Amino acid sequence: MLTKIMFTALPFFVCLTWTVILFLDYRDSNRAKRMLAWFFAVCAGLHLTRVIRISGSGSDFDLVRCFYIFFTLAIYPLAYIYIRRLTCPTKLINWQFLVLIPSLVVCIAAILASLLASIQPGPVIYLYKILLLVEVAVTVYYVIRGTKDYITNIDNYYSDHDSSKPRKLAKLLLALCFFSLLKGLFVAYDFDLTASIWVTGAISLIYTIILFPIGYIGSKIEYTASDMLIDISS
Repeated sequence: MLTKIMFTALPFFVCLTWTVILFLDYRDSNRAKRMLAWFFAVCAGLHLTRVIRISGSGSDFDLVRCFYIFFTLAIYPLAYIYIRRLTCPTKLINWQFLVLIPSLVVCIAAILASLLASIQPGPVIYLYKILLLVEVAVTVYYVIRGTKDYITNIDNYYSDHDSSKPRKLAKLLLALCFFSLLKGLFVAYDFDLTASIWVTGAISLIYTIILFPIGYIGSKIEYTASDMLIDISS
């Protein structure tokens, strides 16, 4: 059990580390990097719920799983906002965090289903599956489209800027989306991914391998599309 918990905690500590690093520099960071800090904070919450579920005991539909659902669904909107802030030259509207409302609604429904015997969790899980698919599709679309336009503009207007970092970042974000979608659907269909220490270890290592370079590369990208627009206009 201890070994399984240690494996599960690996991505949590990676996310927690990048959360602390990015928030320490929050005031001096650009808008994209600030969103990356919130992205890793939610990722840390997600993997903390995984650690709690593996180390503790609870019902099949307990409160920890409800928060797991929220964090899983919240990751993709935050990734969407991050990539938009990085690659979109126009400033996003201030109420962009409203994209988290569907995740919050599903979480509240899951909490009610766990507390009230009269509410069955089936419809909540179905809504979770549908929302998960929609969020991943939208996020993947904007990661591909936004990064492509961003890299093209860098290559066209600048000779001294390296476009390899955003290209690598896009590939890592896509890998995270597809792997999280696959694992999320397995969980939704009640596949026990914690029964084997090898499965648990493999999942945690994959998350660690993907998340650490996202934090490293994302923290190194200082130049956003908004900066590019200012340079072109001046």
